[in-house]
Amino acid sequence: MHVLLNAGSLSPDDPRLAAAAPGARFTAITSEDEMHAAAPTAEVCWGARWLDVLLTDAPRLRWVASGSAGVEGLLARLAARPEVVLTTGAGAFDVPIAEHVLALLLALRRGLHHSLRAQAEGRWARQSGLDELHGSTLAVIGLGHIGRELARQAHAGFGLRILAYRREPVPAPAPVERVYSGRDGLLAMLAAADAVAVTCALTPETRGLLDAEALDALRPHALVVNIARGAVIDQAALVAGLAEGRLAGAGLDVTDPEPPAADDPLWGLDNVIITPHVAGNSRRTGERQAELFLANLTRYATGQPLLNLVDAERGY
Repeated sequence: MHVLLNAGSLSPDDPRLAAAAPGARFTAITSEDEMHAAAPTAEVCWGARWLDVLLTDAPRLRWVASGSAGVEGLLARLAARPEVVLTTGAGAFDVPIAEHVLALLLALRRGLHHSLRAQAEGRWARQSGLDELHGSTLAVIGLGHIGRELARQAHAGFGLRILAYRREPVPAPAPVERVYSGRDGLLAMLAAADAVAVTCALTPETRGLLDAEALDALRPHALVVNIARGAVIDQAALVAGLAEGRLAGAGLDVTDPEPPAADDPLWGLDNVIITPHVAGNSRRTGERQAELFLANLTRYATGQPLLNLVDAERGY
């Protein structure tokens, strides 16, 4: 078995690789030329850089292990190779992303963005209208790895009441109080929320899920946080709600498009905090990705079912 290491921090001589797949050959890929050279004998590839080269030049390819949690951009390119399975890095990003959501919520409720602006201008500016998270209701859209970790941290650390939305009805896992599904369920959940966090995958069903109607279901004091994909939210409707005072604020780690254009009105809204798609970044994330790949490589080498196997029809 020939395994290409096209992502992350594992080097071919890492003893953990040989332990996971005894007898396999490992090649580090750092350029498109190296991909062209190594692809013809590759069976497994960790990482999706130069994927089109890989799919064209690797007739023996059977598994692509993406290091990312979201893979909507890869599925269409893999459609012509149905014999190739795709797995994600879901689970490697849960903790930092959940913390990032809470950091954005705290910053918005405590007015830290206003304080930082005043500090940069050399002003001592006391604010009114500050609030707290404790006891408020957080609606989580998506109950995958990230959504569940966010629910855990938000409830245990800040005493938030947790509601959640999924495409299909399921029993509510602790500490989630209730799981909603369907359009009517989404609107009912949003109407009860003090803040909403988008953590779901981008699929045809979730594209534009938070449209003008959904955003209007939120109360004027509500916050919107998105760490998933920008296109889950109708950005024009979000900007209008924020500019007109129908929403209190937004914390956006993702936008549509990304990054926003220089003249995008998002930049000028003083009730918005934008971070540049870094919610999953942590000095520990790379090691979690490596551990997940090693666990899956062991499973692949021994014929066991893979973790985080993507269902192409569902989109995640």
